[in-house]
Amino acid sequence: MNKYLLRSQLRKARRALTSSQQQQAAVAICSQILHQHTFRSAKNIAVYIANDGEISPHLVARTARKLGKQVYLPVVQRDRLRFRIAPAGAKMWRNRFQIPEPLPKYADVPGDCLDLVLMPLVGFDKWGNRLGMGGGFYDRTFACNHLRPKLVGLAHHLQEVDSLLVDNWDIPLDAVATDRQWLSV
Repeated sequence: MNKYLLRSQLRKARRALTSSQQQQAAVAICSQILHQHTFRSAKNIAVYIANDGEISPHLVARTARKLGKQVYLPVVQRDRLRFRIAPAGAKMWRNRFQIPEPLPKYADVPGDCLDLVLMPLVGFDKWGNRLGMGGGFYDRTFACNHLRPKLVGLAHHLQEVDSLLVDNWDIPLDAVATDRQWLSV
């Protein structure tokens, strides 16, 4: 199946989850992540604000802040991402995709200053290949980073596929966390 059709089917499936299922998935994924050395050793962690049925890392972000970790959110800058510190209650605005971002008054850092990046995805396979929304922002951001952080995709278990077609610009994940499992690759 081509990426366009697969992306459409998987987005439809995750949007069909009820709010109760979404909340249960957020709790389960938080539990998966908090037990990982990758999370425990990280000081600077990027998360995202869930959109379009994505599994939410908001509980991970809350816990990270309580543990004294710095939490960042992605900020779209042209065709790449920067990451902006996002304290609890940070003032936000909507970017060109209508996704909330912290205001520019908060400090930006490049991706290589992070220890761990929790990334949204549309689909994934057991080899750590990620199907995103199609914009390539995460791929371009981390393509040239020799000191890149650990990249962990977050997904509902129903977003797993047998295999994904991989393009030469696709950046593989280090792990995938779902509401049911942690998959190191």
